[in-house]
Amino acid sequence: MFVFLGTGLIAAAVRSIFLCDCWSGPSIRALLMRYLLLVIFVVILIDVHSIPLLLRLGITEALRAAMSALIALGIASIVISQISRVVGVQWTEQK
Repeated sequence: MFVFLGTGLIAAAVRSIFLCDCWSGPSIRALLMRYLLLVIFVVILIDVHSIPLLLRLGITEALRAAMSALIALGIASIVISQISRVVGVQWTEQK
């Protein structure tokens, strides 16, 4: 938690640092980085928390991996469709 808060403070104070530069601002690159990292984080959290539940239900490892892949695909599809709308609007406004 403190790592994220510290990174946010650094990004707000200094925008010329390479790692902070690609995360902040209204650019399409920064928008994609922020959303795709969030998707990866959410998918990992869902996967980690679903393992004990699925093991208690007696679901095999292969089936759990398949379910995890389908959940990740579903979440990624939803987020990518939303991002494409936002990027499309920004692209149209820039032209």
